[in-house]
Amino acid sequence: MRTHAVCILLVLLGTSLAWPASLQKLALHYAVKADPAPVLDGKLDDPCWKLAPPFTYYVRIYGDNYQDISLQAAWDDAGLYLAIVNSEQHLERLKVNVRTRDGGMVWDDDSAEIYLDPTATAASLFKFDVNSIGVIADYWQVDVGFTDYTWNASSARAATGRTPDAWIIEFFVSWADIKKTPQAGDIWMLTHQRFSYTSGNGSRTAMSTNGGSFYNRRFGYLYFADEALPPPPEVGAKLLKLAVQPWVMPLNGDWLYGQNSQLGSLSTEALLLRFQGQAQQALNTVAEALKTAPDARSQQQFDALNKRFDDACAAAQGGDIFPSMQEFHKITGEAENLRDEVLLAELLK
Repeated sequence: MRTHAVCILLVLLGTSLAWPASLQKLALHYAVKADPAPVLDGKLDDPCWKLAPPFTYYVRIYGDNYQDISLQAAWDDAGLYLAIVNSEQHLERLKVNVRTRDGGMVWDDDSAEIYLDPTATAASLFKFDVNSIGVIADYWQVDVGFTDYTWNASSARAATGRTPDAWIIEFFVSWADIKKTPQAGDIWMLTHQRFSYTSGNGSRTAMSTNGGSFYNRRFGYLYFADEALPPPPEVGAKLLKLAVQPWVMPLNGDWLYGQNSQLGSLSTEALLLRFQGQAQQALNTVAEALKTAPDARSQQQFDALNKRFDDACAAAQGGDIFPSMQEFHKITGEAENLRDEVLLAELLK
């Protein structure tokens, strides 16, 4: 009978004794219909740029020279248009070495990198580099095993401009080159990164939380809107099918979250409390297990988890609460694993 009980417990615990899936913070951007199409002149005075919502939630990947960035997107029957505003305190220091199409490592200049995955499957992508004078380099990652570096998007073009405190890119690429035409309501994968060298040391900033230089499972998302922006639940329902769960995403002042194939919407404070409460509950189950089966090593691990919990609570008082959400989620998974290990060790005595 004891052997039978042990076997049942091993089966029940088999899937839980694993490292918990990381909590992701998704980046979502909207492309609005361009009517008329913008004139690529680096000025951003076209009607579509007055309507397109700016994406500004960028994160630093490396380097200390973080400066504000704004990305806007528009689309029509011809292709995709992007407008990028790069705040810059030292325009006179912009690094420009590449001056011809595909003429070198554009990312070694002050530049933008644009990764576009029309299939949203993380199996392929199109990459475009654009520096501060509008020089483009591109390639096509056909699938996970082959990248065509000889490929060129013949339609791709860019115009750049400057204001007293920023440099600007207007970019276009056709659907014919991208090999797919979106419909209103479609979601593609997209990320934009900025390389900056004006501080002397290079820095990189990206729109997707995880950076995602070549790992487009962690790219952001681009929603093709029609007449009006969609309600958040409509977007969230589609992201449940596309994005690896669990995830959270700031949207319209609140947060959407996808977890266990369930979609929800909460305020910033309520969502933080949700993850904090899950971690606290998991820690409580460890405490109960240790009462039944005391173990010095497990107690040390439990104490370390409690210390991390307190640190995450303190850190949540700052500006960006996502790191605390992410830590609470990790603590929940590790505490559940620790509880199961304690119970299993007691049963096997």
